[in-house]
Amino acid sequence: MSIVLFPAPVPVPSSQPPSDDGILREILARVRSLDPVANIKPRLFEDAADEFITVHGVTLRSVESVKLRFVGLHHYFDGKLVHEITTAMVQDMIADRLQAGKKPATVMRDRSQMSKLFSWCIEREHAAFNPVTRIKALRQDNGRNRYLTVAEVDRLMKEAQRARGGLLAPLIFTALHTGARRGELLKLEWRFVDLDAGTITFIAETTKTRRTRVVPMVPELVEVLRDWRATQRACFGERDRVFTYEGNTVASIKTAFNVALRRAGITDFRFHDLRHCFSSFFMMNGGDLYRLQTLLGHTTPMMTQRYSHLSAEYLQKSRAHIGLPGRVNRPVLPTIIEPPAPPMLPRSVPAETVALLRDLREMFEGRKYLLSRDILARLAKMPRWYRFAGPKMYTCRVLAGMLRPLGIKSSQVGHAGGSSTKGYRLGKLAPAFARYLDNEGRG
Repeated sequence: MSIVLFPAPVPVPSSQPPSDDGILREILARVRSLDPVANIKPRLFEDAADEFITVHGVTLRSVESVKLRFVGLHHYFDGKLVHEITTAMVQDMIADRLQAGKKPATVMRDRSQMSKLFSWCIEREHAAFNPVTRIKALRQDNGRNRYLTVAEVDRLMKEAQRARGGLLAPLIFTALHTGARRGELLKLEWRFVDLDAGTITFIAETTKTRRTRVVPMVPELVEVLRDWRATQRACFGERDRVFTYEGNTVASIKTAFNVALRRAGITDFRFHDLRHCFSSFFMMNGGDLYRLQTLLGHTTPMMTQRYSHLSAEYLQKSRAHIGLPGRVNRPVLPTIIEPPAPPMLPRSVPAETVALLRDLREMFEGRKYLLSRDILARLAKMPRWYRFAGPKMYTCRVLAGMLRPLGIKSSQVGHAGGSSTKGYRLGKLAPAFARYLDNEGRG
């Protein structure tokens, strides 16, 4: 047991009020705690963007695409502190890019990168809010669906076979029969090509969606790749990559592809459009959207839906599969169809009923309908219809009895019970009978 000889003195509350300077410092401290900009760590846009690209680029397949995206943004925001960039500045940037001829999809990708940058800066206290979130997204038209005709495919393949190195023809043929993207094909390795099983596996590390997918090969593609591999081995030895130029990996085939297009007389076409060709031909051959989505590697059916109209053009071919097997499912119809008979006029209509119909016709002149109580009230004012002066339920029964010879049911005449039955039914039926009787010379 330890003994404390000199215990610490207990602080005694001061009876003196705080000074004016102390109160002012406390107020300023509270104001700073409420002001989101007070604790900001200022950072220039270009410095924040460089650090963001370095950190964020680790999670991407290619950091070069992000760098190229920020090249256009530096022109607008370099020299500005991140927390001083406002929503109006970002809107001006978007408007200027659109006026310069940039497509909405391109500008929206710039907007997306700006939003990611500001979210990253908020976490590191370089900004207090994200000004991009207040800007609405532009309507984008991603409906490009350029695909080749059969004649254009023949011309393109003919010119591709003339290209040096022998690479272009098997590359285009594979793109047309797998729907793979250019980067996926150029990074494809032989170990993922099973010529015996007839499948190609595009691994997640090379696909845009980071998902592995397996695409079956038609026999013609198997033969093309088998011949290409034999040529590759004979000339340059064993190689890992499927598509090489003189034994070396290929980074771009843009020049050779454009030359083949020009010689084939094909305009407004890109290598990525070969993917559209695969999708279009798949639907024209009777494929369905679900399997097409799987083959293309789309994460949602939204992108695949653009090819749905192509299958509609071939729906007429399905007529041969409709109906009962082995016979025509068609009824025998009469050669002459008799027109419906006109409504029959009742044989005997009391004169009093005809007079009532004539008064009703005049009552509805220029009106669409009248409620039952209004009809009865107007009739009660006429001397010859004194019987309609009285309770509504009684007078409705009298009115129904007088119209019964014409085939009008009592349920079609307004009554005291139920709000759904109103006199406007009588307003449609009674004048019609009155006009019919007049045409027959009975009125």
